[in-house]
Amino acid sequence: MQLDMHYYAVYALARAAGMKPKSARILAQASQFVDDALDDKMIYLDSDVAVLPLPTSHKPLDYANKIAAEQWKIWIPFHFLPGNDPDSTTFTERLVCRKNSPLAKKICTFAVEEGNGRQGLHLLGIVSHVFADTFSHHGFIGLNREWNKIINKTLRATNLEKESSVYRYVMAKLDEFRARGIGTMAEILPVGHGSVATFPDRPYLKWEYKPEDGRPLIQRDNPKDYLDGCRELHKLFRRFLARHPEHQSPAGAVAWQKIRGTVAQLLAVQGSKEVRIEAWKKAIAKKELFPTKRSDNQLSYNPGMWSANRIREAFFNGTPLGRFDGSLFVQAAWKYQNHVIHDLMPGMGLFL
Repeated sequence: MQLDMHYYAVYALARAAGMKPKSARILAQASQFVDDALDDKMIYLDSDVAVLPLPTSHKPLDYANKIAAEQWKIWIPFHFLPGNDPDSTTFTERLVCRKNSPLAKKICTFAVEEGNGRQGLHLLGIVSHVFADTFSHHGFIGLNREWNKIINKTLRATNLEKESSVYRYVMAKLDEFRARGIGTMAEILPVGHGSVATFPDRPYLKWEYKPEDGRPLIQRDNPKDYLDGCRELHKLFRRFLARHPEHQSPAGAVAWQKIRGTVAQLLAVQGSKEVRIEAWKKAIAKKELFPTKRSDNQLSYNPGMWSANRIREAFFNGTPLGRFDGSLFVQAAWKYQNHVIHDLMPGMGLFL
């Protein structure tokens, strides 16, 4: 998923679930920042204080993607949560990301139960990102595995007219992806869904491909998968607010069935990321998803808002680290990663 979903859709679904605007902004910022938190150098603030950031993503051509330990620490817990399908016949199959898997449900419960305190929303945002990605990244593994390889000529969009501007746009993006060397890298180092470019990240797209390992043709329906994901996110946010009413808006929640049609229409919008973002913003402004306040119409994601430099600036400007969202995100990311790697996955028998 991309910015339209991880930030704007998450914000809208949280508000529809009954969350206060301020709380929903923190949640949405944390959700999208999982893709943008790349800092990995120790932040030295003075002789007594330092912050160790946790990168929750890497750029596609980052050398770190080649390192197996980085794949386990970054791609597996934050982007390709293993499905641990009980019908799997091999360890590799157990590592395949699956929609709304038992492990995905467990991280949602973790976010609800650990929602107290200043980093509760940041943790929920991280979990929202990972959980949402199970609905777009399913079928792939966050490790360097042959499983992720496809027969390139079989990758195609199935619900776009070949003469349409959107089809030309999608194919141009695919060509750009390959020209930049990312496609070649995906063949040499098949981690995640690099072999199918951004096809899983486009809400409106239906597509298909044939795996290189002999499995039959796989057909994907992003609109359906994304709609299921939005329903489950709305449900997750309702659970969180029931447990932590201090984040509830006086206006209350809007039932999923009342917004389902509007969400489906938004997911069907064909076009660039910017076009899709504008569609979400217009729906919010027109009060099609929840009772809108003035602040709801001022949404704008800033990837540098919680960066290492901002943490440093906040500290030297007198803001306690325990009150700055950037450092709270770091704390929540470490907490989440430790729980998944050291508690959940060993507890489900994925490793000792």
